Amino acid sequence: MNKHTLSLLSFQAVIDELKGYTAGEEAKKLLDELVFHTEKDQADADLSCTTAVRKMMDASMVLPAFDLPEIAPALKLLPKQGTVLDAHDFGGLLRTLLCCTSVKRFLSQDDTPDVLRAMADKLPLPKTLSKDIGALVDRDGEIQYSKIPSLAKLQQLVKKARSSIEKRASAYINNPDFSEYFQTDVATLKDGRTVLPLKAQYKGRIKGIIHEVSSTGQTLFLEPADIVDMNNDLVVQENALRGEIHRLLRELTESTRQYCHELALINTQMAEIDVVFSKAKYSRVHKCQPALSSKTDVVLKNARHPLLGRDAVPLNYSLDSATSILLVTGPNTGGKTVTVKTLGILAAMNQFGMEIPADEGTTLPLFDDIFADIGDEQSIEQSLSTFQAHMKNIAFICTHAGPLSLVLLDELGAGTDPEEGTAIAMALLDHFLSKKTKVLATTHHGILKNYGYMKTGVMNASMEFDAEKLAPTYKVIMGIPGESHALTIAGRTGVPDGIISAARDYLTEERTDISRLIDELSREKRKLLEQEQQQREKELATREIFRDISLKEILLRQRERELREHGLADISTFLKDSRKTLERIIKEIREGAKQEAIDEGRKLLGMIEAKAEKETQRIAELEDISQDKEDTQIREGCHVRVHSTGQEGTVIRKTRNNQFIIGTGSMKVTLSEKDFSILPHKTKDKNITVEIVTPHSGSMAPAAFELNVMGFRLADAMRALEKQMDAVLVQGIAEFTILHGKGTGTLQHAIHEYLAQLPFVETFHFARPEFGGSGKTVVILRK
Repeated sequence: MNKHTLSLLSFQAVIDELKGYTAGEEAKKLLDELVFHTEKDQADADLSCTTAVRKMMDASMVLPAFDLPEIAPALKLLPKQGTVLDAHDFGGLLRTLLCCTSVKRFLSQDDTPDVLRAMADKLPLPKTLSKDIGALVDRDGEIQYSKIPSLAKLQQLVKKARSSIEKRASAYINNPDFSEYFQTDVATLKDGRTVLPLKAQYKGRIKGIIHEVSSTGQTLFLEPADIVDMNNDLVVQENALRGEIHRLLRELTESTRQYCHELALINTQMAEIDVVFSKAKYSRVHKCQPALSSKTDVVLKNARHPLLGRDAVPLNYSLDSATSILLVTGPNTGGKTVTVKTLGILAAMNQFGMEIPADEGTTLPLFDDIFADIGDEQSIEQSLSTFQAHMKNIAFICTHAGPLSLVLLDELGAGTDPEEGTAIAMALLDHFLSKKTKVLATTHHGILKNYGYMKTGVMNASMEFDAEKLAPTYKVIMGIPGESHALTIAGRTGVPDGIISAARDYLTEERTDISRLIDELSREKRKLLEQEQQQREKELATREIFRDISLKEILLRQRERELREHGLADISTFLKDSRKTLERIIKEIREGAKQEAIDEGRKLLGMIEAKAEKETQRIAELEDISQDKEDTQIREGCHVRVHSTGQEGTVIRKTRNNQFIIGTGSMKVTLSEKDFSILPHKTKDKNITVEIVTPHSGSMAPAAFELNVMGFRLADAMRALEKQMDAVLVQGIAEFTILHGKGTGTLQHAIHEYLAQLPFVETFHFARPEFGGSGKTVVILRK
């Protein structure tokens, strides 16, 4: 990636923030290497790791703690024969191994994404190394004296010798005969030996060795003669302890040396994992999403510049495969430069394996390089003017940019005579257009706005300006160029009104109709965008209302069926109980013909008749309600009677001129609504069945994953399909198939016309040849 461009885009600020989220120095070094991906497989693998970890964070999973000290110096020293690592080095290795174990265990869980499990699999874990190191030193690099008997014994001797020296020195200081001899009542150490702070005037009063004199000459640091031998014994004991520690460290170094390769691999791999986790933390902070990949298309959806924080205004614009150049015009301080930089820095982040601060659906290609000419690059040292500096940079871009590159040009054609600058700008754009290089350029030159209309592959865009507030909105409007609004901005910044008025007079004299045309186009474009948004909102609201109504109607019919079935069940129970009672009464009559039994029988028959009449009336009322709802609307498959002939038929479909095609036997006739009447709903023939692939519970007929209507009459097939649609809506099935066969195509055509009119059907198509081809239709419903 072009380093000059990265500097112009302030990409180092992104790297610095990532470093703040890392745990180890190796990860920081890895970030500084600035590895950008240009191959799709590499980019997808890197990005998928970042996304997987970010989703874990979103799910509030407890992540492992990263503790990665700097171990590179120790790893550099370890392979060399005769070298010995110190306790601090082994402490760092132990912390790294423990961290590696924790991370590997976390990333190896069953529910961990494969991309992260693959990273864990690359982590080697020497079986006993961490245990061996931990037996000698702890995580802080401190020797574990208590775990090794030889060290514990020597340490005890050292402590005993020190204690004896401290007691003897305290006896000198606390002796009443020597109370005036010492500057303080605390002994001190000089070169590891205990000495007493003797006042200079008492020199010679206590026999011993003077090791040092204070800077003022008032204090002599004396080692009394009887303490000399004690200090000598301590030196011997300490030396023995150090020797034993050195021996143990040497042995541990020798046993660790065989793991040089594994430790180097752990250091590298843990740094890569550390970088992935830092990128995921960045994504969480900036609310990032992974960009979709495309060979040519650039689509930004609510894209935000990551360095602007909450002040960033979301940007929306695109360059499809047919558009190579996007020319952005608009007012000064209107956000043109930020628009250019946002695309550049997001493209760099995407190829750095990072998610970007934009909404889902944002799409970016993998560029082979990104080139930019942004800002004032005047160089006093090289005697370059602003224009010369721009031309030098652009010359480099022209030489190196290709069809897979991204070129960002801010204030194209500026810095010189407007006419010549415009000519150079158009020639440059022609050059990039011929190479099919993706270019995002900003300009103030009016002729370049015309260029955007005249050239195929070039599109105009503008930064919106609020005419009421006289301020930019920082939003991009695609398709139309914008005005610079220089006079308005000059007035807002304090330029005197008289100067602004004079400038406006000059402008009126020289101005062509282009600016007026731009204003009109801008207003019309804004109106169209607002109307389009309102229309989308209305369509969405209407679709939701229709869906709610359809569901309510289906649920109402289901409830009516449940009530009817419940009523029939009550009658069945009542009749069973009554039958038992009646049999008992008949038996009593036969046995004795008592008047009481006869009266009881008559009473029972009366109850049965009353109950039957009541239930029959209730069911009839429910059926009337259902018929009112189901049969007052003319729909495909409805049973009707033709007034002129008295024949019964079925509605096949509705024509464009609001008439209906009625099938009567083998004939079809086209009639208006007044020429026929709807008949009550008929019960389906007993030999008609609907194949149910997956069983469900509930009173409504369950939806079929494959509805088999082969051999059905058209009307019966349409009724079966209507019930199927009711069921799939209630049960939430998103996809099913209809097996209708090929035949004459009448049934298939009627089914397709019916499906095309349903608003909750997303799409439908024939099955693949090996699964039925044109004899089977796959139906997909809206989510």
